[in-house]
Amino acid sequence: MADKVLVNTEQLVSTAEAEELLHAGALFLDVRPSSSGHDPHAGRHHNHDHPPNPTGTIESSVIVDRRDLEELLQPASELSKLLAENPAREVVVYCNSPFGSDPVVGALVERGVRAKHIDGGFRAWVADGRPTVETAEAK
Repeated sequence: MADKVLVNTEQLVSTAEAEELLHAGALFLDVRPSSSGHDPHAGRHHNHDHPPNPTGTIESSVIVDRRDLEELLQPASELSKLLAENPAREVVVYCNSPFGSDPVVGALVERGVRAKHIDGGFRAWVADGRPTVETAEAK
């Protein structure tokens, strides 16, 4: 099996930088698949070599499933409309690791969006003690 390689490394930001962007009004996109942290069954995992995925999300995040990326980036989609409201707004994308957010960041950057992603993903955000909120599905 080939090793995963991050393509959009210039767009990586630390959790501290991401939190600063959150406070500055950046749009946060939680792109974890629905079988991840914002699912009522979060915490379960099939790979016993890694800890379970952390639950919750980052406050004010828009939750989208990265598996629907092409549909999400269609001009008529809610996400595209949200991005068009303020084209200069920075966007911070996160998954449980940067490997999940990397293709989303790449697609956004190709469309002229000022997109970044969190080095270490949501797992790093939680491990660094950054604030999280429960999602409606997890309550």
